[in-house]
Amino acid sequence: MSSSLCPRPQPQTRFELISIQLFRLTMIDRVKQLNQPSPFKSVADAMAQLQALAKPVVSYLYSVETWNYFELYWFCHLMVALPTATIQNLLPLAIKRSEKYRAFNQIRNIRIRTLFAAFSVFINDRQLTDAKKALDTAKTLLHDSDDLTNAAMLLFLRGWYHVIADQPEIGWELCHQAISLAHILDQPKQEQQLRYSLEFIHQNVNNPEKSAFFL
Repeated sequence: MSSSLCPRPQPQTRFELISIQLFRLTMIDRVKQLNQPSPFKSVADAMAQLQALAKPVVSYLYSVETWNYFELYWFCHLMVALPTATIQNLLPLAIKRSEKYRAFNQIRNIRIRTLFAAFSVFINDRQLTDAKKALDTAKTLLHDSDDLTNAAMLLFLRGWYHVIADQPEIGWELCHQAISLAHILDQPKQEQQLRYSLEFIHQNVNNPEKSAFFL
């Protein structure tokens, strides 16, 4: 049974090269000297280049009828380089086509992570309906799962959603409750991650165009 979860070898090397290219482009832009030209002419040009690199991955994902860890990993890993519309189309396919392997811990966890990553794209893009749908799906998958780490993250993301969508006071309270829960559960790495994320969410609320934050 475990052999069915092994990554499909054919496209793996190609996708790894694409991932390296994406990483190099984004890192060059971040660490370049002030007098060095950016590899991107604009934000739109940056997204166009990243999306062009990710096209083979997207084509592959659409073609696969049953997703396992390999497909979920690459979808989640390259999500930041995908157009929002593509993520809107692929996300329900990802959940539906990976249903066969939902009992495996690794698959269950990465399905949740994929929903969280998609939520961050949607909420940054202010696609509130899709953002809420991603959280609702994650809530369904986490029901009675004893997965307290992801449950704490879901609570935090629900707070983020309310901050942006409708009830900021309740939203901030939920975010702080999630941080407290991570502390109570003795999860210092998650607590630190949530505190770090909270700083960026504050920036995102005040200046959404210049402070997008992705999971």
